[in-house]
Amino acid sequence: MLQDKEILHPFENDLSFLYGTIFIDSAQEKENHSRNVCVFAEGEVDRSPTGSGVSGRIAIERSRNAIDFDSKLAIESITGSVFNYVKQLL
Repeated sequence: MLQDKEILHPFENDLSFLYGTIFIDSAQEKENHSRNVCVFAEGEVDRSPTGSGVSGRIAIERSRNAIDFDSKLAIESITGSVFNYVKQLL
């Protein structure tokens, strides 16, 4: 991928790199949206669903109109823990 695509941060040039990748699969529990694992740095694995990763996934799902703005979303980690997204107005 890095050979085919140039990664550019819109405001900070020193952030123009790929640090990790989230792999997504179907959830094991039917009430959950999906399951993921994040591989980052030099091959380290984050078993949690990752807060920033979930935020990014929410944005992608919304841009595809795959979820409603008011949807609750539960994403499983590979350990079985669940990260729940709930929209909150500040």
